Amino acid sequence: MKNNKKYILGILARNVKKYREKLNISQQKLAEKTDTTPQTICKIESGISWVRPDLLAKLSIELHISPFQLLIDEENDLEDLKIIAVESVITNASRLLEQNKHKPSEYNNTHRKH
Repeated sequence: MKNNKKYILGILARNVKKYREKLNISQQKLAEKTDTTPQTICKIESGISWVRPDLLAKLSIELHISPFQLLIDEENDLEDLKIIAVESVITNASRLLEQNKHKPSEYNNTHRKH
């Protein structure tokens, strides 16, 4: 997963335009709904301008998606995100197992035969 500024700006630009067009709304209409200007929407979709956090939230609401969906390259990043998620689960599970290795099991304490 790339993380340079230009790459992420390009992803944001493509995603805003893609989701706006999917809903069949104009830049003007999206600007009105998000309390910004059509010029700002145009700059975002052209990859010229970053989005303030409050505008990112408004865009995601109006485009009916989660904010993170505006910032990922779905074709390439989803596979990377799956790998990161699996690695995180494995790491956390390993830590828990290590932490609890020397602790008596609650199951064993409550299910012993007398």
